[in-house]
Amino acid sequence: MRPDHALPPVLVPIAASLLVGASLGESSVAGPAALGLLAAMLAAACARSGRRTLAALACIAAAGSAGAALQGAAWLQAERRVARAFGGERTVEAQLTARVLAAPERGLRGERRVRATIVAPPRMTGLRVAIEIADVPPDDAGRIDALRRGDVVAGWCRLKAPGRSPGVGERDARRRLASQRLDATGRIKSARLVVLLARGPATPARAIDRVHAAARASLDRSFGASTRPRAVLGAFLLGDRALVDPETESVLRDAGLVHLLSISGLHTGMCVLALVFLLRRSRLGPAGVLVAGAGALAAFCALVGHGAAVWRAAAGAGATLLARALGREIGGLPALALAAGALVVAVPPLIWNLGFVLSVAATAGLLAAIERSRHEALAASAGAYAASAPVLAGALGRLAPAGLVSNLLAAPLCGACLVTGGAALAFGWIPGVGRALAWCAVASTEALMATARAAAAIPGGHLRVATPSRALVAAYVAFLLAAWLRPGRGSRLGWALCAIALHLGVRPIGTGDARVVVLDVGQGLAVILRGPE
Repeated sequence: MRPDHALPPVLVPIAASLLVGASLGESSVAGPAALGLLAAMLAAACARSGRRTLAALACIAAAGSAGAALQGAAWLQAERRVARAFGGERTVEAQLTARVLAAPERGLRGERRVRATIVAPPRMTGLRVAIEIADVPPDDAGRIDALRRGDVVAGWCRLKAPGRSPGVGERDARRRLASQRLDATGRIKSARLVVLLARGPATPARAIDRVHAAARASLDRSFGASTRPRAVLGAFLLGDRALVDPETESVLRDAGLVHLLSISGLHTGMCVLALVFLLRRSRLGPAGVLVAGAGALAAFCALVGHGAAVWRAAAGAGATLLARALGREIGGLPALALAAGALVVAVPPLIWNLGFVLSVAATAGLLAAIERSRHEALAASAGAYAASAPVLAGALGRLAPAGLVSNLLAAPLCGACLVTGGAALAFGWIPGVGRALAWCAVASTEALMATARAAAAIPGGHLRVATPSRALVAAYVAFLLAAWLRPGRGSRLGWALCAIALHLGVRPIGTGDARVVVLDVGQGLAVILRGPE
């Protein structure tokens, strides 16, 4: 492929501007849209006059304004749906009719979690909700677990609009739900209150949902319904995280490995490698490869639960397939930029999804570091950590430097879990073979968890950190970009100082012994816990 056939690198700052604009946009449409139109007109004028630099800057400004306008439109639409459904109240109870979006997922306490779109009553039509069916008796579990995409059900439900909660403001609660393509949450007390009204039509999406449910049942048979290997492999293979217990998640978090529970680059990469291997041996032309590849990636995303990180990885692979079908070459960073920008244009609230932001940041850091280093494995781990550290510090208040080493050790073990677990899922029905594959999958999972526990036990390997200020984050990102674009002592020193401040900055308030203050007001209580940590 000739260099002049490569997609322009300006895609990266344009996409970055779009993402930043979408993250800042909220309830305004007209203003950002007008600014975006003016910037686009300026870009066209500069391009005609041969001023490429000014044209590129205007395109970047137009992309940021467009992102803000798209986010504002999505925010206002969601606001209207919620206002119409709740009428100013925070919670409502009503007899609902809803269309199921995916087979129910089992939780640690035996509850079932269902995503659905409300179709009645009329004032709630179109509201997307995550419903928890709290009590599912054993004799009724089969009926609930048999629900599939497209089924229409009815039940008495308590709906809750996004609102304030301890440590979370109303705006943040709305953003959190919107980032999952949801408007509200709901709770049904018992499965006895859920009635199936109609089965859904036969569609490809429903067929994939049946495969997903069958895979869950196969994992239950091979590993037990409530074991740790079943929970971890369910997250690795199917994107189901509801069965992962808090202890397992805490160990992986402290080891810097919690991202393994989200299906993303490694999982999608293995799928893409298998897909490319098969397509290269077919006689399909570039267009045929693009259509077949896009269809396979879409099916894969549907099978593993439509997670934000997996869509990012799949969109990046799709961007590469599209570029090659058009006879163009595309590098890793432009492919990532094109994929992330396209996803946020399609679903603007995705930019508020922590998994998506971490996936984009870590992948960008990984790709950028690999370009400048001969030691790819170490560079990939360091680049991903450096790029995602401000996001982790701001969102979770924790950083895990142990991840720099643990990820190098865990990557092959994670691959072994995926291969052996996938093989057990596919061939578990064969006598003898299924048991041997299940044993290998359990051994791989236990080895991964042992590695995580060892990494989590490293002194100083994980830290609770204060939420960084915007100035610190801006300085960190600026020095990091400067160190990558124009390496020099000054930029590296600046980034190192910002990294130290990020890890060892002002700690959360609290000294000496822990102290608990409880205010009991009858119908509820308030608890304040203050201590060294």
